[in-house]
Amino acid sequence: MGQPRRSLRTELLVNLGFVTSAAVILVGLNTVLLLGGDVADAWRPLVVLWLGSTLVFVSHDERLAVRFDERLSLPELNRAAAKE
Repeated sequence: MGQPRRSLRTELLVNLGFVTSAAVILVGLNTVLLLGGDVADAWRPLVVLWLGSTLVFVSHDERLAVRFDERLSLPELNRAAAKE
């Protein structure tokens, strides 16, 4: 038997992780190239970039949502996953 199918929520989270990681790698490579290929000078800014790009803010206060560019509704994701 095959493995159980992942939920939509899990697929979205995994894919978001891959997209975020790919974006950080591309920006990191561009940073190294702009610095002339010297990784020794670039590792600190790259670590800061990586740490800053992996932050996820979760709040149940709807009033805070207007302060962010992106917003995910967990009830909507749960309803979409239940329809599968």
